[in-house]
Amino acid sequence: NISGVMTTHDNNSTSSTKSASSEMDNPARVVIDGFPMAKNPREKRAASMELSVNRGLIMLPEYTGHAEWSGPLSATRGSKARSVALKIIEKAHVITDNLEVGNGKDISDEMWEPRLPVLEDLYDTSNRTDILMAFKELSQQCRQILEAQPMVVQAAAPCKIFGDIHGQFRDLLLIFHTYGFPSHLNGDAEFVSYIFNGDWIDRGAHQLECVSLIMALKVLYPTRVWLLRGNHEFREMNEQATNRSFAQQCLQVFPAAPHQDGHGPFYALAHTVFEWLPLAAVVEDSVLVVHGGIGDGNFTLADIAAVPRPLRSSLDSPVAFQVVWSDPVEEESLPDHGHPDRPATPRNTRAAVFSAETTDAFLAANGLAMIVRSHQFMPMGYKVMQGGRLITVFSARDYMERQSNDGAMLLVVRDSEGHLRVRPKRLLHREASLGADASVGCFAKFTRRLPAHLPVQIRPGGP
Repeated sequence: NISGVMTTHDNNSTSSTKSASSEMDNPARVVIDGFPMAKNPREKRAASMELSVNRGLIMLPEYTGHAEWSGPLSATRGSKARSVALKIIEKAHVITDNLEVGNGKDISDEMWEPRLPVLEDLYDTSNRTDILMAFKELSQQCRQILEAQPMVVQAAAPCKIFGDIHGQFRDLLLIFHTYGFPSHLNGDAEFVSYIFNGDWIDRGAHQLECVSLIMALKVLYPTRVWLLRGNHEFREMNEQATNRSFAQQCLQVFPAAPHQDGHGPFYALAHTVFEWLPLAAVVEDSVLVVHGGIGDGNFTLADIAAVPRPLRSSLDSPVAFQVVWSDPVEEESLPDHGHPDRPATPRNTRAAVFSAETTDAFLAANGLAMIVRSHQFMPMGYKVMQGGRLITVFSARDYMERQSNDGAMLLVVRDSEGHLRVRPKRLLHREASLGADASVGCFAKFTRRLPAHLPVQIRPGGP
């Protein structure tokens, strides 16, 4: 069930005739949305077979559109990587379904659960060696998939776009709880694309859990789930001297042996994946998704696609540096980034800012309609900027326990006229959600419409 999205199936005349005939022959069946359902598993399987295949047992075309939800790059059945991915996703789904929300039970990710019990629950073991071996299988498969995919990936609508998560695992699961879980079992992974727009790590309490689940989703759904690189998926950010860094969290759980990377085996494995992450996604040939922005705008999509991998540092590529670090020119007064005591970084020393004019020129030169980026927390979880040509989305609410911001994700769908609509979906910050049901969320008061070859408009919109 996806907020704002409704899918229907149109049966062909042959199938409809069979359905009606079967109903008359067997009054024990009932019809739900045009599909005959049976009262016992054997009849149910027979009814499904009757409708979905022809006499040669060949799948009918109208039922094959989303049959390959796992995609050709998915881990093979019976492989260790697939088993690990399935287990992590299944466990995360259970945790999501059992989150306590509303009635004063909404708490921060920091106060939710200690790190190790959640990690052990995802991997279904308390043995750290077993967890590490499972993550090794997962990371190797994930890297192989990323190596086979380009630096600029193409995503189909409907599509959900997530901003910075920063290790706030409970907030990620709470958005899933509210707006649909990415699974082919009681979820929406068969017909919805997911984009995770970087900065899954650093600062939050459950960074290893975020990495594990996001990689598991990529392994199982390689052409439905897209992972983009943020500035925090680079070593120069992870290795800062703070106990909130990804490197330190990895070391706390998986200490380094003398012959290993100085930040431990989990950290080393994670970076073998990070170094192959794409820098950009394009949704339906219209919406560019990047973590930071377009900087000076003096490059094209082809230049992003040509950035060589593996990419160890953002400083190794001028284009990559601008894509993951740049910010838009401040409009009104953008909030501070929530960490005023942060050390000097490329963001506040050399990162370019881009104006509405730069955005318009970049979009026109590359045949695009708008840009979605993350990289900055926003009080409402998202912010529409530059005349509606730019949206910032940030998914970690109450960022670092210092802010009272909502979390958000963006839903990109086509309307009945074929136009793309971008609809923010919010998750209230805790102070606003106390005494209410946080899982209800808060629907945005506008819808961003992207018509082809027509003026861009922002229109009121409901859920």
